[in-house]
Amino acid sequence: MIIKRMTASFGKLKNETLTFSRGLNIVEAPNESGKSTWCAFLRAMLFGVATSERDRAGYLSDKTRFAPWSGAPMAGELDADTSDGAITIRRLTRGRVPMQEFAAVYTGAEERVPGISPANCGEILTGVTESVFRRTAFIAQSEVRTVHTAELEQRILALVGTGDESSSYAQTDERLRAWLRRRKYNKSGEIPALESRLEELTAQLNALERRNGEVATLRENVTRLERERERLTTQLAAHDARAAATARERRLLVKSQVASLSSRATWLDQRLSSAPTRAQIAEFRGELGALGAQTAARERDIQRYESAASEHESAQTARAASPLYGHDISALEAATRQLAKRRKLIPHIAVCLLAPLLTAALYFTTLWDAYGVPLLIAAYIVAAALLFGVRGLAKRGLRNKIAALLEPLGLPALDDLQREIERLPSLTDAVISAEITANAANAVVHQSNDALKIATAAITARIRAFIDCADAVQDGNAALDELEGRLDEQVKVQSMLEAARSVLEGLPDVAAATGDPPALDPNYGTRDEVAEALARTTARLTDATARCNVATGELRSLGDPAVLGSERLSIETRLDELRGQYSALEDAIAVLKSANHEMSQRFSPLLTSTAEQLVTKLTGGLYDRLTFTRDFDITARATGDAVPHNVLYLSTGAGDTMYLALRLALCRLVLPPDCPIVLDDTLASLDDERMGYALDCLKDLAAQRQIILFTCHGRESRYLANDASAKLLTLN
Repeated sequence: MIIKRMTASFGKLKNETLTFSRGLNIVEAPNESGKSTWCAFLRAMLFGVATSERDRAGYLSDKTRFAPWSGAPMAGELDADTSDGAITIRRLTRGRVPMQEFAAVYTGAEERVPGISPANCGEILTGVTESVFRRTAFIAQSEVRTVHTAELEQRILALVGTGDESSSYAQTDERLRAWLRRRKYNKSGEIPALESRLEELTAQLNALERRNGEVATLRENVTRLERERERLTTQLAAHDARAAATARERRLLVKSQVASLSSRATWLDQRLSSAPTRAQIAEFRGELGALGAQTAARERDIQRYESAASEHESAQTARAASPLYGHDISALEAATRQLAKRRKLIPHIAVCLLAPLLTAALYFTTLWDAYGVPLLIAAYIVAAALLFGVRGLAKRGLRNKIAALLEPLGLPALDDLQREIERLPSLTDAVISAEITANAANAVVHQSNDALKIATAAITARIRAFIDCADAVQDGNAALDELEGRLDEQVKVQSMLEAARSVLEGLPDVAAATGDPPALDPNYGTRDEVAEALARTTARLTDATARCNVATGELRSLGDPAVLGSERLSIETRLDELRGQYSALEDAIAVLKSANHEMSQRFSPLLTSTAEQLVTKLTGGLYDRLTFTRDFDITARATGDAVPHNVLYLSTGAGDTMYLALRLALCRLVLPPDCPIVLDDTLASLDDERMGYALDCLKDLAAQRQIILFTCHGRESRYLANDASAKLLTLN
């Protein structure tokens, strides 16, 4: 491939163009003029922009570093001559992914080039992968010593081996060892893992057997509790069905009560539409109360009259009961006085007469002198005896007269007659007084009757305006009681109606059940007992189910016995297979190591001789021997020296010269003949003499392939100023 032209909107490049020719191209430009940007643009056109890279501390990804400063989308175009003809590569930015849109067309025809895609464009045009291209054909000053990659090793082995670039020894050896490590590395790897897994499976299978028995017991318990819950649920449903029937009956009853109360309330409203108010009833009550007080006063007057009449009758009865009632009291009084006087005078007269007579008679006798006072005493004794004898005779006659007086009166003694005579006036006065009192009470009764009749007529007239009654006093009170009772009933009925309606609204309208309700088992008890038992059973079932689920989950976590057994058999088979593979891999690594050693013996002399030829030219014969390791760590020996030195002991310019020789040797041996070589300030650390040697080597290589050298110095242009084989470009 020959790069003819590049046009870039990339980084600081704003639609700028570079044109190249075959052979050696020297692009001279000062620092910060875009040399490295052109090199990065070339890689981006061939291999694309790595969109997966991310910015990090001290590093910017290409998509960030080379975003156009102008703000335009990242884009570019590359014209090249290939074995298939002149083609044009375009990469444009659409959306957020830079240079994602790709086109490869024949130049001037806009016809798509078959087989070229964004992913394989660089490999098709250069013949190598991006990694190999960057480690060989692309030589930057900062990357001249970065050589070894697995892709480069694959390329080298392909050239000296079978031509297969799919793997390298290092990759193959690493892959085999990785496979070996995956199978077994100390206690890690697939074999130890499978052995550990086999132990786990054995333990799991043993645990499964134990857990199966536990789960079976738990499931039996769950089944038993589910059956008990079903029975309790059936019993609860039976209770609920009966409760629903009771609720329906209650609703019908309450509904009937509402209808009855509503009818009664309507009737009462109609009957009491013109009824007096409670205030009027209270007023009537007050008037009737006053009438009642008046009636009570009349009754008291009647009672007083009756009492006075009774007392008058009693006084008359008491007077009539007297034995003197109807007799001449004055005659009785005169006879009584006469007999009483005689009864008192007889003894005193006798004593007064008899005692002096006896005393005088005795005084004139001889006995007086002899006996004196005793005789006198004896005389008085005799006089007294005579007195009592006379008095007795007088009393007997008086008694006969008194008896003749008292016997018709029925009195036993004269004193009794005297007392009756004295009592009779008071009895007569009592009769007269009682008669006067009775007559006065009778007059009061007549007055009360007249006043009561007038008041009754007035109240009757008012009450009859509302109530039709015959007797206002009696029926009026009864009517008011009935009326007030109906008013109370109206309030009570209305309250009961509202309460019944409220109850009716709160009662569910339960539909009639279809079919017979479940039978009740008396052994389960009441609904509350059934509900409580159901709650307990449900809780126990929930707990048992949870424990069963946990146990089942643990059982499932242990795995399916058939699957585990199959897995154990598979693991045992796999272990046998892996152990065989492990042994085979150990043999393969040993064989591969031996084969690699043989191939290295074939490749190393060729690369070494080519690099030694180039280092001799690049140093003007100062160094003639180079050796390097698989990782391309270089050791150089100066001509005539006996001991080689690692490149780390050399100056920067000398070290870069050694690696430049190695890189150019690799380009000769590894790259296709039409793959261009790009150098970005690669000769900056070389002195003028070695720079000339390097340009001479590049001219030799430019006879076979295109070489593009970017430099910030003018010495390369001056050295090749008269050389027609080199094209010189100068950038501002």
